[in-house]
Amino acid sequence: MASPREDAKARAREIAKALHMLYGRPPSITWTEEGHLRVSLRLTEQPDEALTMATLRVMEQGDRYGHINRLDWQAIWTDVHVKMPEEKQ
Repeated sequence: MASPREDAKARAREIAKALHMLYGRPPSITWTEEGHLRVSLRLTEQPDEALTMATLRVMEQGDRYGHINRLDWQAIWTDVHVKMPEEKQ
């Protein structure tokens, strides 16, 4: 049985793989200060509607996702939480 961290890593890798297939370049996977895995990809072009919808379907596989929009760059990200098993009482 895989540990919660290994499960989260596997989910993050699957999301990263799907984003890589959509955009043709690999996203980064990093640990956040909160202990989650973040899959992020800097956008180099404005995606069309079909790519946007496909991206949203991939991002929804994470536990929380969003978009960063700055004057000179944009990025998308999704967090994968490490889900600890509930304690038995």
